[in-house]
Amino acid sequence: MVMSEAPREKARRKAKQLKRLVEELDAIRAMRLFNTSEAARLVKVLGLEDKMWEDVVNALSEISLVLVKHPNFNKIKRVDGFSTYLFATSFVASLITLVLLLLNFQPPLAYVTLLVSLILLNVSYLAKLYVSISIHRVYLENRKEIEKHSSLLKKAVESSLAKLRGELRKAGINPLEVEFKLYHSDYPQLSEVKSKGQVHILRFK
Repeated sequence: MVMSEAPREKARRKAKQLKRLVEELDAIRAMRLFNTSEAARLVKVLGLEDKMWEDVVNALSEISLVLVKHPNFNKIKRVDGFSTYLFATSFVASLITLVLLLLNFQPPLAYVTLLVSLILLNVSYLAKLYVSISIHRVYLENRKEIEKHSSLLKKAVESSLAKLRGELRKAGINPLEVEFKLYHSDYPQLSEVKSKGQVHILRFK
């Protein structure tokens, strides 16, 4: 027989998901996160289905299409796939190196394999860096497409914060003890504790 989830545990789980949603939406609003799939998934998991959240899901879909519709999307996707392939190959090469060294078999071959692994790993990182910079450039070029959703995303964050406060209380957690690391500090429910560069450390008022 499957035991039902205890009320406090259920509230704790929902609070964790809501906090994650707050962070995801804020990062998207700040153009620091371009993959909107996790935010959309959390909206669905949490059962947020009123008109505002329907608009939020549509906005997230539009934001995700900014990259897909860009002329360089296929090139960026190919480089990203190539980077993933190189990383996997590097990992396999490093495992082969470890086995050869443990068995003390063909030490020169082991060192060559290690060198190849390191080269592939560095090329993989460079490719990932290119992908990251390219994606950021695409979104900067289409800044207005994201900024037009800013007020809606802010409203969604504020709604999530209100729900989060309630779930924290149900879970027996003091909301004032919860810290948020966000790129915006203009949410009325929160006050800034300190800032680290462009990241604001916030707590409930």
